[in-house]
Amino acid sequence: MNEKAVLPRIILQMFTLTMQKCGYFRVKEGQTAEEIERVLRVPVSGEVFSGRIIVSEGNFILHVAKAGEGYKSIAARYGVDEEELKRANSFKAIYPTCRVFVPEHQPL
Repeated sequence: MNEKAVLPRIILQMFTLTMQKCGYFRVKEGQTAEEIERVLRVPVSGEVFSGRIIVSEGNFILHVAKAGEGYKSIAARYGVDEEELKRANSFKAIYPTCRVFVPEHQPL
């Protein structure tokens, strides 16, 4: 079987429990926080281990930081509170090319 055909199927099997339906995701063996964040577009904080349940708390916009950007400028761009943005990203340092999760607010 072609290696290129196998990889998407493996990734699909790794993420069988979808966030859109229930808001929960069970970490499979070998998965990393970076993989989960990239595929599911939710922030993952703390230790990642097989069997851990990750709960999605809201919807997020994925922003890739550029040089010179920080929490303040990203929060202003999306119209969110700077402290809320920091909490959503576990207060991690912002650097060019890092993924920043911006809480998406629903209109009232």
